[in-house]
Amino acid sequence: MNGIYTALVSSILVFGSGAAGLADSAQLPPQLSVQAGAFIPSQSNAAIRGSIGHVTARVGYQFYTFTGSDYDSTIRASVNLEYVAPAGGLTMLPITIGATSSTPSQPTNRCTPYEGAQIGDYLVTVGTKHKQLLGGYGFVGLNFGSKQDTFLEAGYHFVSRFDGNSLDGLELSVGVRR
Repeated sequence: MNGIYTALVSSILVFGSGAAGLADSAQLPPQLSVQAGAFIPSQSNAAIRGSIGHVTARVGYQFYTFTGSDYDSTIRASVNLEYVAPAGGLTMLPITIGATSSTPSQPTNRCTPYEGAQIGDYLVTVGTKHKQLLGGYGFVGLNFGSKQDTFLEAGYHFVSRFDGNSLDGLELSVGVRR
């Protein structure tokens, strides 16, 4: 598992150092994001029966953000910690690293769409069993507000199977970035 983190962090750093040298590019200060939402498992089975929805909370630290006219986009690299509250015998704690891309907002636009992906460890409890699994999160969202610091997000968690149970699911959330 450590090899995955090393490869991902190395890729982000190499990409970031190459992108930093682009003409007309600018690195923006780090940001902290906080979001809350709901996780809906894709499969309701015996182990997670009654697990219709879970409350989620996520904190993310966007440690590298740059915007460059060559790509006409903003790229953010982030580390995230999420808590999927217990319901129906399932609890998850994803610890992920990933990247987000968006097209810069024009002064007349109030909303900016974005997309991204994250990969990492999912610490999972089903009933009384605990396991560390590899997982990922793909998402799309919409930044809005005068500073583009409020957002709505929809994503899907892809998680390794646990005792034959699928832990994949949809997440819907709202958050702020400062």
